[in-house]
Amino acid sequence: MKSPFVPRVLIDHEGHPLIIFGQGRLFFTAIATDTNIRLVQLDTLRGLRPAIYHGEPYAVRKAASFYLNHTGREITKRARAVLRGLVARKLKQEGT
Repeated sequence: MKSPFVPRVLIDHEGHPLIIFGQGRLFFTAIATDTNIRLVQLDTLRGLRPAIYHGEPYAVRKAASFYLNHTGREITKRARAVLRGLVARKLKQEGT
């Protein structure tokens, strides 16, 4: 049985954070935060590095909450719905 995918925050080659939250058969689904906040599909995670905050992986809920509430950027409807879902649920990497 395949283990469930754990969402995480990664940094792309240009220094922009991506919130990777889904894995399908061919693509990873992510929220890109470069200019506007939108959903994108990635074919590979090669070249992406983990976002580190005080020696720990950056919390997905913290990143989702920040982009949902504290940026003046435009957010697409689907990206807003996904961000709300990430903020609302407790993720396995952040505790119980």
